[in-house]
Amino acid sequence: MKFAPGEVLVRRYWRGGHLQRLYLVRVAADDDRGLRLWLPGGSPWWRLAAADGDAADDAPAADPPRARLARQTWTGPDVLIWLPEQTPYAVSWLWDDGTFAGWRVTLEEPYVRWADRGCAGVDTVDHALDLVVQPDHTWRWLARGEPGQSASEAVRVVDPLDRTNPQTLQVRATAERLVKLVEARQFPFDGTWRGLRPDASWTVPALPPGYDRPRAVARL
Repeated sequence: MKFAPGEVLVRRYWRGGHLQRLYLVRVAADDDRGLRLWLPGGSPWWRLAAADGDAADDAPAADPPRARLARQTWTGPDVLIWLPEQTPYAVSWLWDDGTFAGWRVTLEEPYVRWADRGCAGVDTVDHALDLVVQPDHTWRWLARGEPGQSASEAVRVVDPLDRTNPQTLQVRATAERLVKLVEARQFPFDGTWRGLRPDASWTVPALPPGYDRPRAVARL
């Protein structure tokens, strides 16, 4: 399926069979280069939270006590998110007050599209490892929840108990390829889409019914 420019999608992150986070985004483009999504500053988003309001993202597979999806406000920059097909990462272009502020690569499972009863979106699982790239192409690793780690240590977040796990090795190989692209200033780090601005008619959408449907999985 293809999504239309301006269409509202729900971008959902899952963990252990549970919905952890979701963002409302608009389709900037959906073509042979992949899906591009727009997330402006000030947009609402939701995360799994315990009854006391603390984040439940790091909870075990079982439901945290009285966990619920709590509405938040995106206080970060405007973001263009590029999701290439069948690829275990997403690349974001960031703008602070209209000024390009760099890229952020999120290592995650290849996304899966879905549409159901008037609601549509993309589902994935976050590997909790990001590559942060400045406009001058200097870069660093960010393992969320694990500050101060080296790149090799950060990759172990995927499976800290088994460093020979195939998923861990795949993430490591993907990360190494991305760094080479950054250092060579090749696409997507070559200036492409740095001047993109959203359609002026795009308003902040409301959360559509059906956002909490079961996770979409890839068809074998």
